[in-house]
Amino acid sequence: MNLNTNAGRLGDRPVIVALHASSSSGGQWAPLASYSAPHVDVVAADLHGHGLGPASPSAGERIFAEDIARIGKLCDRIGGGVHLVGHSYGGATALRVALSMPERIRSLTVYEPVLFSVLHERYGRGRPGAEIWEVAHSVRRHVRAGMSDIAARIFIDYWSGAGTWDSLPPSRQMGHASRMAVIGAQFDSLVRDSVKLEQFRALGIPVLCIVGRDTRAPVIRIAELLAGTLPHATLERIPGLAHMGPVTHPVAFAERVVDFVRRVETLEPLVRKAA
Repeated sequence: MNLNTNAGRLGDRPVIVALHASSSSGGQWAPLASYSAPHVDVVAADLHGHGLGPASPSAGERIFAEDIARIGKLCDRIGGGVHLVGHSYGGATALRVALSMPERIRSLTVYEPVLFSVLHERYGRGRPGAEIWEVAHSVRRHVRAGMSDIAARIFIDYWSGAGTWDSLPPSRQMGHASRMAVIGAQFDSLVRDSVKLEQFRALGIPVLCIVGRDTRAPVIRIAELLAGTLPHATLERIPGLAHMGPVTHPVAFAERVVDFVRRVETLEPLVRKAA
């Protein structure tokens, strides 16, 4: 796995640029890199306020735009056709990067992208997005009150299932709590994004949009809206997976990504190896 976001062209193999979920890091893609090698190079970038990524911009509402711009520059440095892969916030970022520079992107695989702007555009504050607006409000309110640990509990248990927070060791709880202000900024930035759903109709690259069957209603609807608009999109619903599917079932997800990239590249079948 290549974590150097200053990397240039990586050779003749296909290149995946993988973007992580909120409160995660590029390290979540280690199983994808292991499974892909030696046929595909994986560049896993840390987004603003996460891992080794740059600090969150002082104007928090700009964080989504800053992440889009940063990953766009990375794709430019790599050169050639990049395969973007993104999970949750990383999936939303990947979609916007592809829309801004389609000539650089070979394919796009997104797992439950949280592109909340398209949900808000279609339904406002009503269902099916109402529950996520309430979660975001609770996270922001507790962060402002100096209770980032409670904000993190709400966030983690919503996306990963009730009781997940209590199962985490204190060190991981502290890590998640420290990122809650950044995550609040991500949400605000996502909702305010100016790109409309209809603009994705112009994106002519192959797109694989994946959702788990055991996930949350807002992300299911976002995926359905995107898949119904993108001209070359396939929507897959995978039994037994929830929002954190690429983390809880990394090899199954890696298999699907590599198979999709292989088909886009029209390569011979890649040798499968366990992570």
